[in-house]
Amino acid sequence: MPDLFDIAVCTIFAREVMEGAIIVTQYRTVIQRSTLPEGSEATMEQMLRTVTLSAAAAAFLAIFVVAIVAIPLAVLSNDFDGTFLSRCHDIRLDAVYSVMTQH
Repeated sequence: MPDLFDIAVCTIFAREVMEGAIIVTQYRTVIQRSTLPEGSEATMEQMLRTVTLSAAAAAFLAIFVVAIVAIPLAVLSNDFDGTFLSRCHDIRLDAVYSVMTQH
């Protein structure tokens, strides 16, 4: 089994992080350059905070979904190599090691 963090996965992850940062920056730039109509209830700081919190929530949700999908797939895969098993043993995950070596 190839490593979970091979170059292709790292490249895709870096590209997605960069795209997200660009989109959030564009939203913040639009908010900062816009003029609010008089009588508007929202302030610029509130709008910037909303964009920042939304981006943080989306990032957390994305990491959570990846963990929910990746961990079971990695555990249920029958294609583990000796490297993964030795890492489990090296960091004293004896329970994981014993489950993975059972046939």
